[in-house]
Amino acid sequence: MPKNHHFDGWAWVASLAVTIALGSMATPSLSGQAQPTTDRAGASRPESGAPPASRQAATSRQVNDCTIRPGTICANANLADADLRRASLSRSQLTRADLSGANLVGAVLRGANLKRANLDQAQLDGGQMQDIDLQLAQARGASVTEARLDNAKMNDAKLSGADFSAATLDGASLRNAEATDARFDGASLKRTDLHGIDMRGARLTGADLTGADLRMSRLDGADLRGAILDGARLDGARLTGANTDGCRACPQAE
Repeated sequence: MPKNHHFDGWAWVASLAVTIALGSMATPSLSGQAQPTTDRAGASRPESGAPPASRQAATSRQVNDCTIRPGTICANANLADADLRRASLSRSQLTRADLSGANLVGAVLRGANLKRANLDQAQLDGGQMQDIDLQLAQARGASVTEARLDNAKMNDAKLSGADFSAATLDGASLRNAEATDARFDGASLKRTDLHGIDMRGARLTGADLTGADLRMSRLDGADLRGAILDGARLDGARLTGANTDGCRACPQAE
């Protein structure tokens, strides 16, 4: 019986159409979302837009029962000598925390509350600490070079021997703070409230104190060579034995 070539051709076309239809249905998901792709070994991997798991895990970590992340609450935490380099702790509550000797180089502490915290001998170089609250905190001997402390609240803080060289403290408040023998070489202290501060023996060479409030401050024996005090308020300030060589707008030392 001769073959029906027309029948065979139609059967082949129908088979091809079914194959194409099944393939198009398997490609998109019913939810319309992209599906995970696989590598050559067949392992599933996330789409390029999703952050790697290692990056997600790095956003927070535990240090002595304190979760290191923005907005954390770790009041009274023991973080002495902790390695917190480049830690992100903006808006965190760290009141009365012990951070003595901690390494916080490059850390972000914008708007954080560290009232009454202990930062003695801590390293805070290059830190981003705008609007931080360090009132009644102690940071004796701490290194805070090139840090940003714009509008920081540091009233009554203990800062003796701390190094704020090249730091920015514009608009900060250090009323009645203790900063004897501290270093502020090349620091920016524009419009800073230093009313009643004790800066005996402090170094402020090349510091910019334009518009600062230094009323009732103690600057006995301070090094103010090359400092700028344009528009600063100095009523009742004491500068006995201070070095004011090359200081602009400095009063004559007694």
